[in-house]
Amino acid sequence: MASSETTSYIPQEKIDEFIVSTLDLASFRNSLGPRRDLGDRTFADLDMEPTNRSRDGVVFESDDWQYRIQVLERGDFNQDGIEDLKICFQDRAKDGTYDVQTPLLVSRYDSAGYLVALAFDLVETPACKRIQE
Repeated sequence: MASSETTSYIPQEKIDEFIVSTLDLASFRNSLGPRRDLGDRTFADLDMEPTNRSRDGVVFESDDWQYRIQVLERGDFNQDGIEDLKICFQDRAKDGTYDVQTPLLVSRYDSAGYLVALAFDLVETPACKRIQE
């Protein structure tokens, strides 16, 4: 029998700041891998400052790349009693054809931990909306 109580380690406000400081970039494939040193796990660790923030996400943009994270939904999607986020992660080169948008299920298991991508199929989640310039 499933419990109806859900524990959350994800704030209700300032989700943009939360993503910058806690999203574990090492927990899923992305183009930032070669840029990270051993201890670098988050955008903050890489000294990356957002160029745009909103209630549901954050954008990092440079002359060469754009990274966009948009929160699609909140809830306990894997039914483990801990709140998760469904997010869309866009990883796009401005010069060339590399442009990947990936729906991810991410969760945080304690108040001091990282927000990590889970191995969980998001088949029922609508695909990330193509972001137009």
